[in-house]
Amino acid sequence: MASQLTVNAIAPGGTATDLAAEHSSGYRHPKLQDAMPLSQWLAVHGALGRLAQPEEIAAGYAFLASDDAACTTGRTLPVDGGFF
Repeated sequence: MASQLTVNAIAPGGTATDLAAEHSSGYRHPKLQDAMPLSQWLAVHGALGRLAQPEEIAAGYAFLASDDAACTTGRTLPVDGGFF
């Protein structure tokens, strides 16, 4: 009889937290001379143009723990707003 154990992971991206807000006044990209506001950097580098909410990261965990993911194993689920 095959085991019903699945092994998966979440790869969270930037998350909108108090700490992120505290450090978002100037994000220094390695290829840029000057810092830019995090919101501007996200608009350029993220497909959704924003940080994930903590609830969105949690939803990824909830999905992998649910019966809906019963046939999903050996995967990493990125919850990152489409950063590239």
